[in-house]
Amino acid sequence: MTYTKIGNRDEGLVPSPAESGALGGLFTPRPYDYHEFNVEDFATGYIRLEKGATLIIKVSWAVNLPDSSNIMIAGTDGGIQLPPLKLLTNQDGYQVEVTPKVPPDLEVAFAGHYALTANFVRALRGEEEIVVKREEVLNVTRTIEALYQSALAGKRSKFSNETAIRTCPI
Repeated sequence: MTYTKIGNRDEGLVPSPAESGALGGLFTPRPYDYHEFNVEDFATGYIRLEKGATLIIKVSWAVNLPDSSNIMIAGTDGGIQLPPLKLLTNQDGYQVEVTPKVPPDLEVAFAGHYALTANFVRALRGEEEIVVKREEVLNVTRTIEALYQSALAGKRSKFSNETAIRTCPI
């Protein structure tokens, strides 16, 4: 489901440049204008994968809840959460929460984005293989499209990854 309930109203709020959508470092950010609002403020989805795994997605830029951004993966032998990076598992009969030590060279803002961007540049130079494959991008795009189709129709949406890959013109 997708919701547009907050961002398209004028409540007289005075957001900071970052909260208004302006990127850091802009000298003259535009103030937020609710008349120009054209995106949902909250989206949620439940995705059932072919082999039984499920994904629960909740994304929002304007919801009346505390700021949080995290990813959680749960498995039968343990789970992880980030940020901050934590491993949850059972050890000697107790459930434990472990905070792994991350090497200092990986503790940069947006480390994943930096590494992917650097990989993309090296791939363009022919120095290495691209990490994120075209088929993976297509599957993510098709999944997002299926979530929007489901929200629009108000019912489940079903698709095949193979169809998304085969029909791509690139």
